[in-house]
Amino acid sequence: MYQPPVKLATLSISEDAYWLAKVKTFLRGIRSKEIECLDLGIRDWIYSFEKNSIKELEKVQLVIVLLSEAALKDKTFHDRLYWAINKAQLGAMELVPIYISECQEIKKEFPNSKQKTPLNALSDESAEGVLWQILEAIHKYIVEESASLLKPKTISSSPFEEVVYQGEPEPYLLDELTDQSNIKVLFLSAAHQPSNKEHKQVDRAIQASEYRACFTLLKYGAINSKDFRVYLLQKKPQLLHFSGNGQGNHRKPAGILVEDKYGNMKELTAEALEKLLIIFQKTVECVFLNACFSAEVGDLLRKHIPYVIGVLGDVEPTLSIEFAEAFYEALGQGEGVERAFRFAKAGVEMEGLTSDQFILFVKGQRTTS
Repeated sequence: MYQPPVKLATLSISEDAYWLAKVKTFLRGIRSKEIECLDLGIRDWIYSFEKNSIKELEKVQLVIVLLSEAALKDKTFHDRLYWAINKAQLGAMELVPIYISECQEIKKEFPNSKQKTPLNALSDESAEGVLWQILEAIHKYIVEESASLLKPKTISSSPFEEVVYQGEPEPYLLDELTDQSNIKVLFLSAAHQPSNKEHKQVDRAIQASEYRACFTLLKYGAINSKDFRVYLLQKKPQLLHFSGNGQGNHRKPAGILVEDKYGNMKELTAEALEKLLIIFQKTVECVFLNACFSAEVGDLLRKHIPYVIGVLGDVEPTLSIEFAEAFYEALGQGEGVERAFRFAKAGVEMEGLTSDQFILFVKGQRTTS
């Protein structure tokens, strides 16, 4: 019975072109029918993300990552690497690191790597020998595990552990809309673009909905940490929506980016947000963090807030705006948070985008839908 080849891609930067060429030469030498090598350089990864056409990357089952100190300092490489790490943690692809230089700070992400010495610390002959051993091991693994690698991936609930929900019990106003409901949505952003577009799309979705009269959308942009707490205190929303950027990449503390008093970006940590939102857990029913790496923030908030929506890894503005618009379309029709979340995921998939990065915590537990 015919079995398609496993799709393999590489991720590296131009400064490491020498080693990338070696990898490609060795892979061509293997000439295995079980492997299809996709020639995706960093420019291809950038293009795929900018055009929201990451379907080629979504098809990849295994990625060889060339790790060097220069690569980790490159923001584009760094963002794409952590997108791939998130995919791997969700079971959607597998990563194999090849260390060109030491890169101690990233080794915790690849605990199963057996490479003891980086290639740059070896003679050319020894380095080529190590590289060949790694690629031979990859080939053997693909041949032995091709059936499981090609099997459609099911997103698991990892890496988030079980927690005990400590917030308010049901019922929730967001799930039981009536003509008399009064729902405040506090829309905060630390930047003007593309947050303005996201706000317009959200407002349009609410205004076109059946229960539009029940919603009050309050928008404040270019906020700092003081604005964040003061608006939350004064407005007492049922739904807190943050549009902007997150700071995470599996480093602690994770957080979201707001402005300082000089207009520069600074991190508002997840721990600080948790302490603040505990105070408002009797009124805030949903926190929607439409920002890169915000799932790590949601991981802390989910113990106290009934519904928390976050994002795994980096996310493009077009995708986040499309998701937010679809979410409020359904919420405004009285569908409740869980159904609105599922509707939004279906909505972005209908536009040819991927929805795997958006996650929902319901009373402390991550949903699988």
